[in-house]
Amino acid sequence: MSNLPKVEKFGLTIPLKSLAEQRFKSPAVSIINEQDLLMFLVKLISETYFKCGVKVDAQELKAISSSFKDELKLFPYLTLVELQKCFHEGYKERYGKYYGLNIKTFVQWVDYYIQNERNDDLNKLKPPKVLKKETITEEQKRKLVVSGMKKCLDYYSEHFDILNGYTLFLYDVFYDDGFLPTDNESKYNSLDDAKQVFEFEISSKKPNSKQEHLEIKETLEQIQDSRSMKLINKAKELIVLKFLRETFRDKNKIKELKEKYIG
Repeated sequence: MSNLPKVEKFGLTIPLKSLAEQRFKSPAVSIINEQDLLMFLVKLISETYFKCGVKVDAQELKAISSSFKDELKLFPYLTLVELQKCFHEGYKERYGKYYGLNIKTFVQWVDYYIQNERNDDLNKLKPPKVLKKETITEEQKRKLVVSGMKKCLDYYSEHFDILNGYTLFLYDVFYDDGFLPTDNESKYNSLDDAKQVFEFEISSKKPNSKQEHLEIKETLEQIQDSRSMKLINKAKELIVLKFLRETFRDKNKIKELKEKYIG
């Protein structure tokens, strides 16, 4: 028991026994004493009311929280982190439209999360398998680069586009060989360009379902963060495309590029 991972919560050191507790690094509702759990729910539910612009008095809030605490006995395995997600996503209607903030709505959020998202969340936090690292010689690396570059350059010559799945490969090869800009200003400009591309694509797309609407909303949120991998990968794609367009306008540059990588 002493080897179990632990977490500090409510002024206590709580061992994480179940798989879900360990992956979410959060205790399950069933192992929290009732008073601490009630305080947690009062805070969580009051914040939800506040975010939705709904007023609730202290007595009603405590009564709702106490009743919802009893409902949680149906979900003893649910962790506090997951419960927070249920409310965070639920009030935004990502789990479907709801009518009023009440115990029934809160239970519906939990049900939706468990039925549709919990397994995916658990799998995302699954520790990666430790694979035996195989060494690769410089000659093997060179052959892999030559093979990949031949496919990419042949494909671009015919389609004037990047071979699917090879964007980051091309970026890394060209960047390491000094073909791409390394200054911060160019990188920031590329991020801005990528953001504009996403915004244009989104503005011209009409969602046909609630799921597509949520995906568009999520993309808009992601591209506001310059650290977003979605934005960074698009920026890299634009940089590679610009380099290839400029190179393929000049026959001598094309020849030099193919000689360098293909021979």
